[in-house]
Amino acid sequence: MQLIKSINIIILYLALSIFFIIVFSNYSSGDFFWTPLRSIYIFKTNNLLEIGTLKHLLISTKHNDSIKLFPTVIEIISLKFTGNWRPRISLLIGLGSWLSIFYLYYKLFLRSFNLSFKYQKISALILFLCFIGPPFFFYRFTIVFALFKTLPLICLILSAQILFKKDSNINNLELILLFTFCFVAQFSYSWGSILWITTYLVLFFNYLVLRRKYLNLTKIITFGFLGTFSTTLYISILDFSTINSLFFTNNISASFKNLSQSIKGFYSFLSTYSLSYLGGLDRYSQKFPTCLFDTDISNIPQCRVDQIYIKIIVIIFSLFIFFLVMQIIQIIKKGTFLQFIFQSGPYLFVALNTSTIPVANLFLRSQNISPPRYFSESTLFSISLFLIALISFRFNKFSIFKLFIFFLIFLSTIINFSNINIYTFKLLNKEPLGDPHFSNAIECIQNTPEHKKNYDYLFNQCEFWKINKYFDEQSEFNHPFIKIKNIDVYTKKVFKVLGQ
Repeated sequence: MQLIKSINIIILYLALSIFFIIVFSNYSSGDFFWTPLRSIYIFKTNNLLEIGTLKHLLISTKHNDSIKLFPTVIEIISLKFTGNWRPRISLLIGLGSWLSIFYLYYKLFLRSFNLSFKYQKISALILFLCFIGPPFFFYRFTIVFALFKTLPLICLILSAQILFKKDSNINNLELILLFTFCFVAQFSYSWGSILWITTYLVLFFNYLVLRRKYLNLTKIITFGFLGTFSTTLYISILDFSTINSLFFTNNISASFKNLSQSIKGFYSFLSTYSLSYLGGLDRYSQKFPTCLFDTDISNIPQCRVDQIYIKIIVIIFSLFIFFLVMQIIQIIKKGTFLQFIFQSGPYLFVALNTSTIPVANLFLRSQNISPPRYFSESTLFSISLFLIALISFRFNKFSIFKLFIFFLIFLSTIINFSNINIYTFKLLNKEPLGDPHFSNAIECIQNTPEHKKNYDYLFNQCEFWKINKYFDEQSEFNHPFIKIKNIDVYTKKVFKVLGQ
């Protein structure tokens, strides 16, 4: 009982630490200055009961390769309580959604592993550290509008809980819920579109192999039709200029001479993506403006990870893959492979969906400039790989692999617990995370007198250009999607959304 009480106290301490870091740190904007700022302005200045306004609102949620409709709607709903958009509310919505993901994933974990109450608590602590301990967590959740990254993950886990429940009787209500989760995920962030395909594959597999009466051909066809309709609608709205630009600029085949280096860079990226519970992805950090990770125990002070760290991560990931393949070969020899796949189903499903991120990154972005805020999905991917490995021990107790896994669990627990305390210390030492330029600009905008709400004041006094490089009458920056056509009209939107 004493151990359980101690774990409860530690989790409470960690949760409070994270909460205070988010609430009292500075914060950054990411691309908020484009989405959902436009949508919030439409909401505040138009009648939503008009069809034309609703269409305009939907189109305004387009950004790069995504249509961020549902995260934007949730941000807009928060305006009902605050009047104007408040960055702290947006940060807390993101944090709350991430804690919801942790809770849902933990419940999924408990369904797969029959543990005593004591080990359930220990597992909760380790999972909690994996979710909130890596450096990218602080990067992602000190940036406003984090919800567009987390909402598809909520839909993914909820879908997995229905598709892989022990009862396996999928009724009409659950089929409607699956449709809803796929639709919301798709219109929240680009990779959410994959959820339609993977969900359909699982349903179709059930129809072919299990022959359940509840899952008849009509339901399969209906779900496929709805998925096709939703995807067609999505494609018809989406602007592909950003995707085309990124593909031709960065795709690996465009520079065949650097093919070897590109593959090496991608494997390094994949290793950190797959080991995010070890605090990976910080190789791809950006200055924030001061180095976010300068006190991370895994980093050197120059805001770059030591090459030795990268090599260690690559070696660990390679060993993990090697041991897992050896384990699976033995499971196949024992004739229990299908049972292993069945029990690993929920985590294979999660890993398959979240694996689209590194694949897309291979073709659309340069590996060494991808900031960690793009990859919160790596947490679910890496932990799912972990759990697949643990499930494999039920079928073949590979002792070396088991020791290796427990070593990683111990190492990640120490690193993540240390990270949280380091950032808590930084906050107490008045070195908050985030971007002071953005938080200072917001305060300036909110205190701007009515007669001074113009471009010159926003540019010079509030220094809005420091957080939005496109905010300049003669901007030298080109972006395939972000276009400020009229600087004065855009200034009006900024004051309307961010001001008092």
